[in-house]
Amino acid sequence: MIYYNSNNKFRRITLRFFFIFSITNEPGITASVAYKTPSGTTEILAFNILLADILKFTEKEDAESLGVVFALFRHPDGEDLEVLAERPDDERRLVHRFATLAVGLVVIQGVLGGMRVTGGFTLSTSEADMAPSIALAVTHGVMGQVFLGLIVGLAVVTSTAWLEAPAAEKKTSAGMDRILQMWLVAALLLQLVLGAVQRHMAQGLIIHISLAAVVVMIAVMAGARAWGLYHGVRPVQQLGQLLMAGVAVQVTLGIAALAVTQGRAVVGAPTTLEVTIATAHQATGAFLLALSVALLLWTRRLFEPE
Repeated sequence: MIYYNSNNKFRRITLRFFFIFSITNEPGITASVAYKTPSGTTEILAFNILLADILKFTEKEDAESLGVVFALFRHPDGEDLEVLAERPDDERRLVHRFATLAVGLVVIQGVLGGMRVTGGFTLSTSEADMAPSIALAVTHGVMGQVFLGLIVGLAVVTSTAWLEAPAAEKKTSAGMDRILQMWLVAALLLQLVLGAVQRHMAQGLIIHISLAAVVVMIAVMAGARAWGLYHGVRPVQQLGQLLMAGVAVQVTLGIAALAVTQGRAVVGAPTTLEVTIATAHQATGAFLLALSVALLLWTRRLFEPE
């Protein structure tokens, strides 16, 4: 019971303080865990465990092969003990790799930010040698959005709510929702690239508008399904609602940006109105990407296809 595992999602087990059991006259503990029934009520499952049995079990296990660390600690009131099981080794390694990738992206983003202004690596102060690079500006802008999505993903999978969430529930609609949400994230990333190209180079406007229509359809479907099919499930329902609202705002800002810029690149000496609307349009796109990543992760965490 110390090594409680539910679909590879380790959960917190509360241990009552040591007892001498009357039947065996041996020391032991009572382990309990809360779980939700199919009807939605919360129940408590508890077992009495002899310390000798725990010792026999742990002596047979290889810590390296398990790849899991367990810690016992006492509440400040001194009445309860808790055991906290660290995530499985493969999942922990994946999180570490993405965290390392995030650090690498920060470094690259900083370098690109400087090179975007100077046009490349140079120590010259000559204006001719420091012409800003539009191509690097596009890359820099897109990478910033990717970094935001990565950080949001890391924040989700390392949150207390994620670690203490119940095991994934089987649901018929989960398979379709996973596919929709993956397509939404991919389409948003491509749309962000096209938006950056249009904003800096005034190219690909028709493709950008056409893909926007596709993104809106996928986002509305994904948001409506998350809102309607997972009603009352936090945070899936809330993310679906935010996604629907964000899409409405983004479409409005896209039309406004097209109206004020008339398809021109927002470079050189744009007006305050052009900069404000274009920036708001870009920021809302990043917000939608962050929402989509969070929705994708939470749907996979809480539900699995039947």
